[in-house]
Parts: sequence; structure tokens; C-alpha cells
Amino acid sequence: MHTIITLRPIEKQDLEWARQLRNANKTYFFDSREITRTAHAQWFASRTEPFFVIEYNGVPAGTIALRKIREGYEIQNVLIDEVYRRKGVLKQVMKTIEQQCIPPYFVDVLATNKDAIQAYSRLGFSLFSLRLRKE
Repeated sequence: MHTIITLRPIEKQDLEWARQLRNANKTYFFDSREITRTAHAQWFASRTEPFFVIEYNGVPAGTIALRKIREGYEIQNVLIDEVYRRKGVLKQVMKTIEQQCIPPYFVDVLATNKDAIQAYSRLGFSLFSLRLRKE
């Protein structure tokens, strides 16, 4: 069977699924707090940047957002459900983005997220800057 990866705008009926996926993977985000239903609904109502559901053969498999910046595009909120990881989903998503958005592309990844760093490196991303934090 041929695998079809598509992007579609997030819809209201996706919110609970997307919230649960994000909360189950919160350690991969800079803000690792649990997202409540109310907070997620408020975000959905007020978002200004394109936010997509990634589908794998018609089944929701992840999320991704794009933000136009002066230098190109910032890729945000990338999350692939564990079931669909290592199946080429991110590679296909990046091909779609590259067909529609002029580079360069930027993505922020936690230094501890070695799998994401390796995945982006395989897709041609290279170290551009460092983000340091003091608590």
C-alpha cells in the first residue's frame, strides 16, 4: 500500500486529540506544562499562524505549525505520534513545505531531544544558533 502523507488545517474537532498528543509528549517542548482543555480552546480561537494536522493515510499522525519570519519560515510545534515515527512522515512533510514555502527554514529543538536533532540533521538542517537559559 502506498503511504499518503497530507497536511490539513487544524479544526475544532481535532483539539482534544492534539491536546492529548501534546501533553503525552510535553517533555519535548520548551514549555512542558500540561495544557488544559480551556487553555487549548483559547489558543485555537486566538491563533494567528497556520497550524496543521499531519495525516498518515487519512489518520491524524501529528502536528506542525509554520510562522513566516523576515528570514524565511520558522517550523513550530512539530509532533509525530510515536506510532508513526521512523516512517518518513517528517521527510514527506518537509517536501510539502519546500514545495510551497521559500527557504530558509528554522526549527528550535531541545538539546536533550537527540532523536529530533538527528531527524532534522538527516533532512539537511544544521546548527545555526544556541539558546541558553538561566533559572
